[in-house]
Amino acid sequence: MSIWSYIGFSILSVSVLLLAMFVSWRLFRNPNRHTSYRTMDEWTWDMLDQTVKDTFLAWTSDLPLDLYRNEEDYSREMKRRVSLRKTLRTCCSGDVADKEYIKEWIVDMLKDHIKLSKGNSEQLLPVDRPELLTSQDKFDLLLYAFKKAVQFR
Repeated sequence: MSIWSYIGFSILSVSVLLLAMFVSWRLFRNPNRHTSYRTMDEWTWDMLDQTVKDTFLAWTSDLPLDLYRNEEDYSREMKRRVSLRKTLRTCCSGDVADKEYIKEWIVDMLKDHIKLSKGNSEQLLPVDRPELLTSQDKFDLLLYAFKKAVQFR
């Protein structure tokens, strides 16, 4: 046998070994892994803002190549990510529908992923203690109540 046959056999062996490792990794990994958040007793607006930004960044930029078992799930996830990315870009320009869509995403994120409790939300916005509210908080609460009263979206 010549040296070229040994080199070809070595390349073929390494390729088969790498393929076997990739297939076994795909079969035995946890497909339902999600970003986990540590439970915090005290949240600040800055921590919450940074967590929401990091979550949106992870949801729009992480490569989903290893998370989905079939092509249909993968393409559905890619369409969802493209839609979210497009909406995040255009909601800054004043489109009300895009803003509402992003607000729904943030609410779902706070409820399902970050799991912000009622105590945490009262700590961030102490509605029951008006003396602790800033003038901006009071204005936002009045605007929310007004929009709700006139059923403005």
